Parts: sequence; structure tokens; C-alpha cells
Amino acid sequence: MNKVEIVARSKNRRFLGDEGAAAVEAALLLPVLFLFVLGIIEFGIALWQWNTMLLAVEQAGRYVMVNNASCDVSCAETQMQSVLPQASVCTTPTSGQICVSASTTAGTMTLSAAYNFNLLSLFQPFTITTQGTVPLD
Repeated sequence: MNKVEIVARSKNRRFLGDEGAAAVEAALLLPVLFLFVLGIIEFGIALWQWNTMLLAVEQAGRYVMVNNASCDVSCAETQMQSVLPQASVCTTPTSGQICVSASTTAGTMTLSAAYNFNLLSLFQPFTITTQGTVPLD
């Protein structure tokens, strides 16, 4: 063997251990990337739900202000349920439940909506709330 063949063989041996490296890297990174994308989607769903609850509270507030002589607490809760048909009248939501509630105090009505959201089932559930207070006079 001459010196050129020895150098060529040692260079070729260096690349023999790289087979499958891309598959190992993909196996390590793809689950993290997949979890990250799912987290973004879940956060978007939570943001959409919060925005819908805000819309329900605002529309019910407008209805109560215009019809304050004939609209009481149950009327306001019904108005919120017209925007959120899956909502129920309660104060503390269970997992995946939307609660709407209304209360009156000294010439004002407070409308609120809450949603118990569980992000990717990896973390503790958290409650998204929105609230508005409207005058009754």
C-alpha cells in the first residue's frame, strides 16, 4: 500500500459513521416541533373563545342598556347565551364548560363569562374570563 491509498481510506472511514444521522436528528426535533405547533393552535382556540365571550358580554350589555326597563338579570344571561349557545348559567366552569352570569348593584349590571381551558392536557386547566359593567339608567 502506498501513502495515497492509506490517506484515502482514512478519509472514507470518517464518513461511515454518519449514516442515519439525519433520521436521529429528525426523531429528536420533530416531536418538539409538533408540540410547538399544537400549542400555537390551542392558544389560537383559547384566544378565539375569549374573543367570542367578549362579544357576547358586549352585545348583552348593549341590549340591557337599551331595554333596561324590561330586561333583568335572566334576560341579560339569555342574551349572552344567544351568542354562546353552548354556555350555561353558572359561576364556576368545569373543564371545557362556558359559564355566563349577570348581577345588579346600585344602578349597574355586571355581565361576565368564563371558560375553563385545558392547554394540550399537559398543564393545569386555567379559566379565561371577561366581564363588563353597564349602567341601568
